[in-house]
Amino acid sequence: MPNNLEMLRHNVKRVNLNISGHERILKTLRPMDVRVIVDLADAKKGEAVYFFDKNNIAVPRTIKVLRIDPAGVKVVLDESASKTVPVKAHISGVPEDGYRIKAIEVKPSSVEVEGARAEVNRISLLRTEQIDITGLDAGMTQDVRLNLNGKNIRTKTPEVTVKISVERTFR
Repeated sequence: MPNNLEMLRHNVKRVNLNISGHERILKTLRPMDVRVIVDLADAKKGEAVYFFDKNNIAVPRTIKVLRIDPAGVKVVLDESASKTVPVKAHISGVPEDGYRIKAIEVKPSSVEVEGARAEVNRISLLRTEQIDITGLDAGMTQDVRLNLNGKNIRTKTPEVTVKISVERTFR
């Protein structure tokens, strides 16, 4: 795939093959021994269908491919893009009785995200994985992964440091 393009989506998760070959080889064949290869070297931005043929299937040389289902894959490619977005800590729970959160500091406070332009444009901020502060009665510092679930993006900064300060409340 050209360097300036990103896979936005595709419609095939699995390809079913009918194959033939020596019984001994077939019995030991694992899914990881078979690969379906789609050459996107000349791909362009937008939607396209790429059809499979026996040349797209990498199998041990004594195996013969009889049938491929589905016959192809529809892919949507978009321009690559990146931008810097703020990071917010995802806090759950409440501190110990008599305490409250004084401050939450995230370092770095922003990270660069990369991916398909349509995906990157939809991101306005990233959240961390959940941090449970139930019963917290002293400050804490924790390295926390960024939550990229459901987002088709990458970041060179997989985790941030979150510092939570608490203070005693007086009644």
